[in-house]
Amino acid sequence: MLKQYSSTAKRFTIHVKIDGVQKPIDFLSRDTARKVVFFQTYDEDIQEQLEKSPDFGKYFQLDWEKDIEEEPKKDVEEDIEEEPKVEIPEREIKVKNVQDAKEYLNKKEGVPFSKLVSKDMVEKQAAQKGLTFIYG
Repeated sequence: MLKQYSSTAKRFTIHVKIDGVQKPIDFLSRDTARKVVFFQTYDEDIQEQLEKSPDFGKYFQLDWEKDIEEEPKKDVEEDIEEEPKVEIPEREIKVKNVQDAKEYLNKKEGVPFSKLVSKDMVEKQAAQKGLTFIYG
């Protein structure tokens, strides 16, 4: 299930503990005119921790939830330029979920989040970097 949370802060980050590790959750703005920041996730562990937080309802709230099991495919994929393919040895990286894979590609490989909108885009960028994500 996809859930969207929002905050009226200009920038909002909350830390949640997932599998004993503190993980930062950054709320980002899509509409600077409204001065609202958002965070969307399919990860039920993150959803549970956010909703148990003492800040829930005070500094951020649940906007909506959609009963979607898979991440929707976006038309944005058509706008992404094809990068030349280079033969790179494959590396396997263990991650818990797609959100962790996005963060890995962004932080470790320098891929902008704008190129990581869907699971298919994450897998495509990983393949271009010679990576395979093992989820679980």
